[in-house]
This record gives sequence, C-alpha cells and structure tokens, in this order.
Amino acid sequence: MASTQGMRLRVSLPAPYSIRGTGLLAVAAALAMRANSSVGIRSLPPNILMNKEFKISTEWDGQRRKLYRTKCGACPNVFYAPKHAKAKFCSPECSASSNSRVSRMTVECWTCKLPLSRTASKIKAATHGVHFCSRKCKDIAQSIRGDGGCKAIQPLHFGTGKSSYRQANLDDLLTGCVDCGEKRLWMLEFHHIDGNRKNNKKTNLEPVCNNDHQKRHLRLVGGIWIRDNRVLTPRELLPLL
Repeated sequence: MASTQGMRLRVSLPAPYSIRGTGLLAVAAALAMRANSSVGIRSLPPNILMNKEFKISTEWDGQRRKLYRTKCGACPNVFYAPKHAKAKFCSPECSASSNSRVSRMTVECWTCKLPLSRTASKIKAATHGVHFCSRKCKDIAQSIRGDGGCKAIQPLHFGTGKSSYRQANLDDLLTGCVDCGEKRLWMLEFHHIDGNRKNNKKTNLEPVCNNDHQKRHLRLVGGIWIRDNRVLTPRELLPLL
C-alpha cells in the first residue's frame, strides 16, 4: 500500500484521494482518508495540517486548497493563504491601517491644475515627472491641438506627419469653407495658399470644400480649365470660376 523513495512518501489511495507528503503526518492523513472512503465518506475533513508551512483547507474560499503560512504585514498574526493570492494582511482592517501609514504627497494635475494625492512610489515612478487626475486630462495633454499639449509625454513623431496640420488646426477647419460656407467636415480640407505642402503654418492654410479646392488648382489649356495640382489658379480669377 505504501512505498518510500528516499525521504519522500507516496500513499496510494482509491480515487480521488492521493497525497504526497513527508513525515508521519502525511501518512496519518492518508490513512484517515482511506478509512473514510471505506465507509462511504468521500470528503476530506476541512482542515488537515500537512506541516508547519502549509495546510489543506476550505477556509479561504470554500474550495479545498493548499494554504501557505503567511505573516501579516501589519500585526503579529499568522494566517494561511494560497500562493496565487499574494495576500499580505490577515484582515481588511490590517490592510487599511497599513495604507494609512504610507506617506503621501500632494502634486498638481498638469492639465486642470487641481491638487491630487500620490504616494512617494507613484511620484518616483512617473516617467516624465508630470501627473494627471484623470484619463481625460491625460488625453488633452497628449493632444497636439490647442496649445500643443504637454511635449514631455508626446512621442517624438507627434506633429511631424503629413496630415498633422489638419488635426492641429481642426478648429479653423470647422469654421467652414471660406468661399461657400460649407461646414460638413467630410467635405472640408486645407488649401496651401503658396502651393508648398510642406509649409503648414497656420497663415498658409485655408479651409475650403472639395469643389472650391479644385478651383485653386486649375490651368487654362486651349480655352478649357483643367485640374493640375502642380499649379495655382490666379486668386483674382477665383470669384469668376
């Protein structure tokens, strides 16, 4: 029934009982289980202490688990918890008292300037040294619209893309086409007044609709106006087209 291999002991039991352990305590537990199974009792007693470091118990969540001996981080008590729980305190009261002892500092939200409390570890972990009270405030700081946002947390490529001038000046675009007043966003785009698409300065961008943008890139061939993105229509002729 039982066999030993070095100091390790294995006791063969009818399914579903099988226990590995060391020492006489494991043997006693295994024999108790076999005795119980022979009279039709199929459940393990709630608490069987396997050794000084762990026990098998249902006290954690009602399921039979191996619970390990753990010292509370706030009081002298010792409690048992499964490894995956990574429990540090024996009770919610101990957890609360421990958190209250953690030193906290007051910092300012970069966006809304409201004060907020942070632990010293959180402040140290802030990569760029700026803090936010909410995700909304952080999104505003990361945006290149308005005043350009918080440069410290923006990736290096922000503001360098070919279409970034559209987002950076979206408020101007929403005012509508300078010619016809069209305000549907999907119909609007920016015209580069000097024809240089690399010159994305605010003074060189003109919000226009698709149709009026076409008029700004026309050339006369045989008495017929044709579209040519390489040329600019003389501005004095735009009202006549």
